[in-house]
Amino acid sequence: MEAKKNMKNNTKELLYFKNIGCFMKQTRMEHKKTQSFVGNILGCTFQQIQKYEKASNYIGKWKFILFCQKFNCDMGLVISQCLDNMYLPEQLIEEGKIQVTTVSHDEIVNDPNINLSPKYWIDKKNNDK
Repeated sequence: MEAKKNMKNNTKELLYFKNIGCFMKQTRMEHKKTQSFVGNILGCTFQQIQKYEKASNYIGKWKFILFCQKFNCDMGLVISQCLDNMYLPEQLIEEGKIQVTTVSHDEIVNDPNINLSPKYWIDKKNNDK
């Protein structure tokens, strides 16, 4: 039982750090900065930044603080969003953990309920299949 619990925690930990890595890459790219630029800020190599972004290595708290300060990010908000899987929607969709559907403006307007609820449209699209 204990091994199963540790495995579940490790999965959550890995997912969290994958989210941190995706956030870092997204932020870096939005600011049009290289991995070398970020590495200089954090006192490490661009290879290490690659590893943080891929979550093959986990970034430490202090370096994450420096990153957030440099890019003017609210660290608490980022951590909260990473815990909520805000940065890995493609992976979560693939794993079936979240559902997504596309709805056109015409579909909404022509629907007798004119409902904007995501659950409504996911259910409706799944029932139409």
